[in-house]
Order: sequence, then structure tokens, then C-alpha cells
Amino acid sequence: MSRTFDEKTQNTKEFFCPYTSNHGINRGRVVLHADLNNFFASVECANSPDRSIFSKPVAVCGNIEMRHGIILAKNEKAKLYGVKTGEKISDAKKKCPSLILMGAHYDLYMRYSRAARKIYQRYTDRVEPFGMDEAWLELTGNDGICTVEDGKRVADEIRKVLKEELGITASVGVSDNKIFAKLGSDYKKPDATTVLARDQYQNIISPMPASEILYVGRSTAARLRSYGITTIGDVARQNPHFLKSILGKNGEALYTYCRGEDTSPVALFGEVPAAKSMGNSTTPPKDISSFSDAKLILSSLCDTVCSRLRAENTKCRGIKMNFRDINLCSFERQIKLDFATSSARDLLAFSCRLLAESVDLEKTPLRSMGICAIDLVPADIPQISLFEKDGGKKDVIDSTVDKLRLRFGFSCVSTALTLCDREKLGYIARGYEVFTNLR
Repeated sequence: MSRTFDEKTQNTKEFFCPYTSNHGINRGRVVLHADLNNFFASVECANSPDRSIFSKPVAVCGNIEMRHGIILAKNEKAKLYGVKTGEKISDAKKKCPSLILMGAHYDLYMRYSRAARKIYQRYTDRVEPFGMDEAWLELTGNDGICTVEDGKRVADEIRKVLKEELGITASVGVSDNKIFAKLGSDYKKPDATTVLARDQYQNIISPMPASEILYVGRSTAARLRSYGITTIGDVARQNPHFLKSILGKNGEALYTYCRGEDTSPVALFGEVPAAKSMGNSTTPPKDISSFSDAKLILSSLCDTVCSRLRAENTKCRGIKMNFRDINLCSFERQIKLDFATSSARDLLAFSCRLLAESVDLEKTPLRSMGICAIDLVPADIPQISLFEKDGGKKDVIDSTVDKLRLRFGFSCVSTALTLCDREKLGYIARGYEVFTNLR
């Protein structure tokens, strides 16, 4: 959605730093961020035999029978009715009775995602995906690319090719760093190119809410607001030591982001940065209202997460859990471990403890739940398990299970706990197999 700023209420305080004087550390860089508009919904419309569907409100949703009845994506027409991602289908239909609901087809989305990346590679070999529908492109040093205006020309061409060859649109941000390029692709939607760099800092970037910066979530934005820091310019004018004192090391990163000093490179296509976390979540067919049901689901989630950890030759030193209750209120809890592990048995023990400390399921049933392994380290770090007596046997068992699953499929081996009621699992194992096949 486009944003406009009232010139009378803009923060007009001068901002003095090398970035705005064109002597910043990113001088001469040209970075694009391409964001495929309303990706799931756009792909479904592009593949529909009914060409009139482009003029109708459309939403992609999960399976209603399996309780995945929420809006996953919507097109611009549906947005005009106030339809939001993540809301219940019933609520969306109340807002827009004519809303056309379409099921999700992830294989199709991956095909389009790969096709879009191939188009990006016609212009540069430095293409760094950011999810299925977004990517950064570095044009610095390419023939004919000297300024961000040259980058805008390429961005306009990329948007045209995407529309002609794939039938979908994109918003592209152009800047001299990845953070502001991402800010630009979010600035105006759909099907637009926005340049956000030195010349736009005072009038456009500086007055924007700090929450618009990548990686600034609701809790960080609220923390900043409690100190009267509301805009990107406000953050840029702070003492970095002060920001670190209230936000930890993220405060220092945010300071550089808001000053246009992010120097992170765009990776060569195919380079996979080390994962910082690995997780899985599910919305089961019924609300989670008992600890036994929750443990059943957690057992399967921990199993899939640890299988991924071992596949990547990593272990974790902490876990983070996310919960969504029956009122669709979401919250997170996390815990650090005193050892590194890739054992589902270890993760299950700690996740059950964290669940018991965080939620009273009788009073507040959960609609969905997820677990994420965090603080990842190489697997060669010695493991000190909660179950030291059978640690060696457990490693052998894990290795054998991994080999069996690699040969016969993930669901060929399950824990005894998960065999008691497969229906409650919400096809977690199947979801893991889909994920691994798409990677």
C-alpha cells in the first residue's frame, strides 16, 4: 500500500551523517529487493482457466476440515474489503461474501518461485532468496550500472518480464543497501518500483515508523515507543550504546540499519547461509485442551525438527515455542539448554516443561502450537544428554532411523507415542516430507 506523509507533521530535524552526504560506506552500491505481489493468490489466479478471476476478490486458504481454516493470502481486490492474512475464513466471508476461496498448492508456488529466480539471474549472479516470494539482487559492478537510477531501469524491466512470462506482478525496491531496498519494495504495492537512497532519506525514510525496518517486530517497536522513539530518524539520532542498553545487540544492528549503514552482501545464488533456527508447527483437527494431547503433538514436532537438525549436521542449545489460543492470540516462550542436542527425546522433555510453565490448557485451549530449535551449533560439539546412561544407544538409534527414513520416507518410522492417535497430529509428518522435497 502506498504511503503519504504530511509535510507539516514530518520530523524536520536535520540528520547529519556520511550517508546523507553521499560519503557513506555503501556509496556506489546498487541493490534491488523484489517482492512478488500477493504471491499465492496471484499464482492461483494466473493458473485459473477463468480469466475474469483477476477482477474478483480471491483468497487462498488452508483446509477447513482439518482446522486450517484461515486466510493464507489474498489479492488486492480482497484487501479492499478488509480481508486479512491469518484471520478465520468465516470472518473473511462476513467482510466479503463474494470472496472466492482457493486451496493452497505449494508445489505450484515453488515452480513459480524458481522461475522468478531464473529471471533474476539474467541480470546478476548475486541473487539471495528471502522466502519463497522475495529476493535481493546486487547489481553493483555490472556493465551499465553505476547509480540507483540505473538500478531503477533494471527493476522496471524485471517487473515487465515477470508480468509477461509468469503473469504475476512484483514490487521492487532500489537502494544502496539491503535494508533500504527491502523498505522500498514494501513502500508501494502492487507492481511498482521505488528508489529509497540518500536523496530520499530526509523526506521519506527518516519520518517512516521504525517498525517498517526489517527485523523490528511488535515487541521491539513497543520498547522503542516507551522511550519516545517512533521513527527511523529517531533511531538514527540515538546513541548506539543507549540502544544496546535497551535492546541488547539488536540495538546496535538497528542503529546501523536506520543510518543506511548495513553492509551485508547479497549472496551468490545457490549459496545457503547457515540456518539460525529450525522449527515446525501445526494446527491439529481439534483444539489442544489436555497435556496428553499436547505431548502427543510435541513428540511429532520434536521428531521432525531433530531430523532436520541431524540432516544439517547441527545441534541446538535452546528451544522456542509459539502458541496460538482459541481466540487467535499468539505468544512465544523460550528456554536455553546447558548442552547441545539433536535428540527428539531431549527436546520433548524441555518443550513439555516449557509448555507446563506457560499455558493452563484447561483454562486456555490452544488452536495451534510450534517448536523451534535455536542457538544452533555444529554437531561435533559433545552432547551431554538428559539421558546419559543410554546416550550412545540413542545416537545409534537416531542414525538408524535417519537412514531408514532417507530410503523409505519419513513416515516409515514413528515413535510409539505418536502411534496412539494419528488423527490428532494434523499430518505433521506429511508436512515435513513436503518441506524436504521442496528444498
